[in-house]
Formats: sequence, structure tokens, C-alpha cells
Amino acid sequence: MVGARQDRLGGSWRALTRLPAGRSTKVPTVSESDKLSSMSLDPRLLEILCCPACHGDLEERPEGLHCQACGLLYPIEDGIPVMLVDHAKPMGAKQVGK
Repeated sequence: MVGARQDRLGGSWRALTRLPAGRSTKVPTVSESDKLSSMSLDPRLLEILCCPACHGDLEERPEGLHCQACGLLYPIEDGIPVMLVDHAKPMGAKQVGK
């Protein structure tokens, strides 16, 4: 079985996992400002998302998605909005039910 796999891959699978000579395995870091400037959400996604706490409209901000109704801010991690109420931060807008 191993021989058949090596034939399909054109040689040893270990050769496919090696880096070329002179290449580093260190991943380049991205500054916080670069992260914030590059995390624009698709407008179609923003159109269908709503606040899980109060179902209000969301506005994209550099810090994350802000609910205009209840004031919660949902973070965006690696370009993916974290739409969990437990992870949201209050931003001082109106309070739902008060």
C-alpha cells in the first residue's frame, strides 16, 4: 500500500513536506494595524448577519461588528466574525429591555 501511495505522489511523501534549501519555517508576523485594515467582510455577509442578543443591525468597525441597537461589539478573528454573546463586549449604547 505504501508503495502505491509513493507511486501516485511521484516519490516519497517526505520529499513533499521538506522546504527548499535556505527557506525558513518561521511564519511572518502581521502587525495589528495590518490585521485591522485587511479584515473587511463581504457586504453580502454583513447584510444577512444580525445581533444574536437582540437581532439588531450590525455595523462593521475596525474593532469588530457593532450592534446599533444594544451596543454589543462582536470581535472578528482571522476574518471570521465571532457571533457569540459570551464573546461580545458592551460598547455603551442603548440597553435592550431597560
